[in-house]
Amino acid sequence: MGDGCQFGVAEEDLRGRGGNQFCSFHLQIGQPGKSEIDPDWFNEQIFRFVNTARNEGRIVDLSGVHFPGAISFDGYAGELNNLPDILFAQAQFGGKASFRGTNFSGAAVFSSAQFHQCPLFETTIFDGVAVFNGASFSQEASFARTEFRERSDFQLTKWQSYADFSEARFFKRADFSYAVFRNGTGFSSTVFEQTAKFFHAVILSDARFVNSRFDKRAYFHAATFGGPLLFQDSTFNGDALFGGDFSQPVLRQEIEAHSRIHGAYFHRVTFSGRADFSNRSFVSRTDFRRAVFKVAPEFYGSELHQDTDFADAEFRDHNGNDEVGAARAYRTLKLAMEQVRATREQAKFFRHEQRSLRLRADTPRSLKAISWLYEFTSDYGESPIRPLIGVGGAFVAFFLIYLAIHSSGKAIIGWTEIEATLLFTTRQVFMPFRIFISDPPPSLGLALLAAVHSLL
Repeated sequence: MGDGCQFGVAEEDLRGRGGNQFCSFHLQIGQPGKSEIDPDWFNEQIFRFVNTARNEGRIVDLSGVHFPGAISFDGYAGELNNLPDILFAQAQFGGKASFRGTNFSGAAVFSSAQFHQCPLFETTIFDGVAVFNGASFSQEASFARTEFRERSDFQLTKWQSYADFSEARFFKRADFSYAVFRNGTGFSSTVFEQTAKFFHAVILSDARFVNSRFDKRAYFHAATFGGPLLFQDSTFNGDALFGGDFSQPVLRQEIEAHSRIHGAYFHRVTFSGRADFSNRSFVSRTDFRRAVFKVAPEFYGSELHQDTDFADAEFRDHNGNDEVGAARAYRTLKLAMEQVRATREQAKFFRHEQRSLRLRADTPRSLKAISWLYEFTSDYGESPIRPLIGVGGAFVAFFLIYLAIHSSGKAIIGWTEIEATLLFTTRQVFMPFRIFISDPPPSLGLALLAAVHSLL
């Protein structure tokens, strides 16, 4: 913000020795003399400084301040008692810092700030940009039910303990690129109305996004997951990018470590856009039960675990788009299921592959016709009922035709004619094409009709 200390502390009031002299507000925590400062006096001076800046319409500059004890900004709530543009850049909070319910009407900048105890940002409202890039949290940090109404920046932020963002709402872009979560994340029931970026983020424990909603594109590609992905009942209205596309050159063993997913739970998740899980190694249970894929999912270059479950999942896309080839996507899953000997899932993805190929514009009409017949008669081998219905229907139809031919000219059809016709019809099923060597030979028309029956 400029030269000198923003508090205007006189030189004779500086603490420390030699060239390392600081005012009471910038003296580092742990340095001699810091413990002698009365926390109540310190907080009183801070709030006096904040209120003066608010009244004069200036930016509240608390950058570099080292807070020795607990401090609460909870009182700055509501539209009439909010905080304007405020800087906490490189600040250090030695005690618990509470911003519960605080209303930041302007920009709130916490760049490279350090929180040594549990900070509370519950139900906080950020009307302006919220900047936490490079900040560090030594203990659990709660942003539960917080509203970020402008863009939020958490790039390179480090959480040593649990990061709780449950029921938070991000109205604009949320950027957690290169952030490090060492003890799990809590984004349950969180709403991302714009782009959510977790590009190259490191989540060493549970990635908990249960019942969350992503309205735009969600970037999780090249992120490192040390624990399971918990996304049950979540909704992706845009693209969901979980691919392991690591653009930075790293060693092969590092690529393998970064690409692993230790359990993936996407039970009842809806993917309205792309679902990209390419170049990932699933080393534990993978659950996509009852998931809905409106675009063919991408698993190119991935290794699926034997305990991979797509039971009752819906795959509604067979046309693809400019970025996704539906037939290739389903073929990839078919081959992956073949490798883990999951024959039922293999057949399922074969069906989707064939249907996608049939709908392609460059597929010859003859192949489309054969593919359509294959689907109509057996759903590409997936339906045991359709062939039985087809065989039974053909048997009844040809029986009636043979009976009409056999009883032609007779006024009354007796049991003898019915029995003979039934035997003749059965022969065409169990003794196909034997009619051509029967003695006496039948008429050419009847022989050709029986041959069609046998062929069907």
